[in-house]
Formats: sequence, structure tokens, C-alpha cells
Amino acid sequence: MENREARGPKTLVVLYPGCIEFEILLAAQLLHPQLPVETVTPDGKDHRGHSGLIFRSHAAIADIDPRHYAVVLVPGGDFKSVFDHEPLYAQLKALASHGAVFGAICAGPFLLARAGLLAGRRCSHGFGPEARDFLAPWLRDVRLCDARISLDGNCITARADAWLDFSLALADRLGVVRDPAHRARVLKAYSS
Repeated sequence: MENREARGPKTLVVLYPGCIEFEILLAAQLLHPQLPVETVTPDGKDHRGHSGLIFRSHAAIADIDPRHYAVVLVPGGDFKSVFDHEPLYAQLKALASHGAVFGAICAGPFLLARAGLLAGRRCSHGFGPEARDFLAPWLRDVRLCDARISLDGNCITARADAWLDFSLALADRLGVVRDPAHRARVLKAYSS
């Protein structure tokens, strides 16, 4: 693995089979100029998204050094492929212990909850009633809410339909969109 220590903090994008990568792409685009994006997958193999696009994986999640990442983006989707992937949860905990900011959208917050990172925190999400019942053992200490977006400590969570607000909240939190004109251009370009 290459030595990354001298390159400064980065953005880590966690991709997994079944995820909906669209939900975090604008956030990654906004963060990348100041916090370069690296992607990881459970096994280190490239990720083929729902759109057919192939995303190059920089490493397997177990092989990263959590000290190098300032922010972690976790898309939602069908997380069955990583439901029991203990290296993912161990690395999410390690990233949190090194001060990472987390952005999770739609079903992505479940992965943070499963790692124990949302206990006692507000969490916007994309879980329907059936999913909430199934996931209840892991969500019992999480303050689920129906808000489009929630900011609680180092965690920003959102419903899938709030991807634009989610992206801008992350950019604001990390100080990467400082120019009001730039923010206005982003809003204008992506608002319906």
C-alpha cells in the first residue's frame, strides 16, 4: 500500500454491493478539491454501481489507515452484503476515534448505528416500518426522526430525497464551500 501520510486529510467513500452511490456523489464532488476522495469496498475490488459505472477501489476497508480520513461518506441502498462485515464496523469505530465526520444517507445510517456510532443521536434515515422492525435491535439507542437531514455531533444523516441538502451540509460542516456565490451556483445547478 502506498504511503499516504504526507498527503493530508481525505474523504473516504464506502461502497458495497447493493449501495446507491448516486446519493453521495455530489458530496464527494464538493469535498474532493480540498479533501481528496478515496473509495473502499469490502474486498478491495472495484465497485460496479447501479448505473453500470465502475468505481475504482483504493483498498479493502480492513486495509485503510483511519488516521488519514477527515470525512466518511456512506450511501444507502441494500446493505445485506455488508450486514455482518465486521471489518467495516471496526474501521468505522476507528475512524470515529480519529475524529472523522460521517455523512450517511438513506439506509447508510444503519451501518453507523450497527457500529455503535449513533447511540443517543438524532438520525434521519430511509427506513420504512418493516425495516425499522427488523433493525430495531441495532436502532434501540438511536433517536430516529423524520427530518430530511439531521446534524448531531460528528454525524450528518439524511433521507435519500435530501441528497442536495446533505451534500451542502457536509460541505458547510467541513468548510469547503466558503464562497456564497459557489453555494448559490450549486443550489441553482441541482435544484429542481
